[in-house]
Amino acid sequence: MTHISYFITLDPIHHEIEIAQLNLLGVESFLEHDHALEAFIESESSGNLAKEIEEYLKEKALPFKKIIHNARAWNTEWESNFKPIGIDHKLFVRADFHVPDPQYAQELVISPKMAFGTGHHETTSMILEWMLGENFEGKRVLDFGCGTGILGILAAKNGAAVIHFIDNDILAVENTIENIAMNQLPQMLVALGSFDAIPEQGYDFILANITRNILAEGIGTLSAHLNAKGKLIMSGFLISDLEFMLDRIIQSGLFHTMMMQRGEWICLIAESQ
Repeated sequence: MTHISYFITLDPIHHEIEIAQLNLLGVESFLEHDHALEAFIESESSGNLAKEIEEYLKEKALPFKKIIHNARAWNTEWESNFKPIGIDHKLFVRADFHVPDPQYAQELVISPKMAFGTGHHETTSMILEWMLGENFEGKRVLDFGCGTGILGILAAKNGAAVIHFIDNDILAVENTIENIAMNQLPQMLVALGSFDAIPEQGYDFILANITRNILAEGIGTLSAHLNAKGKLIMSGFLISDLEFMLDRIIQSGLFHTMMMQRGEWICLIAESQ
């Protein structure tokens, strides 16, 4: 499968806001360079998305170069830019070609493919850090918009009894299955789809690190799948979206219990009655 990237000349201080804006358009994979931001989409499903990205970049007067990549070249570039990271001095996230670090009590091994979620982005790292302080023993968990599966895999490694993964991107589904095996976990439900793919079951935790628009559209559906006192963990939106998302939480019958912020990005925790 081939991919398209937009190599955007951009000062690093503007990376965060442009990642957020392109993410709203539907871009989920990025590489940050010293003086540029590279945004990736699948060529087979680009269609209107490519047109919208190009119109947006031209409107913002951001210089860019459009590049066609095959899957092998993309993965090689991604791997060369993927560095291991530590979360809260407790969790080490690495690829299989990195050396383990014994100073961390836990580790996750993530194959750095096209799917979103290596722990580097602020939204993912906030949720991982929050999860390290939660008790998942015997709990039911849904990783919605799972990307690499990193969030659900951490829940599994911390004792969750049931973990379901859902993503609307076949590459993410394949990558999650690969990462589950790489972390020596048993087979789990990994489904291709969106809200209609959620099993008719209740969850104690729903992890949703996705875009603001998808969250706003589906928060009611996600809340309906929570058990009593279940928690919905949401990220993927900016501080400027805070009031809007808090309103959506109230409208969905949930109540807001916690907020985290890293840079311009926000993570909200909401709980069912």
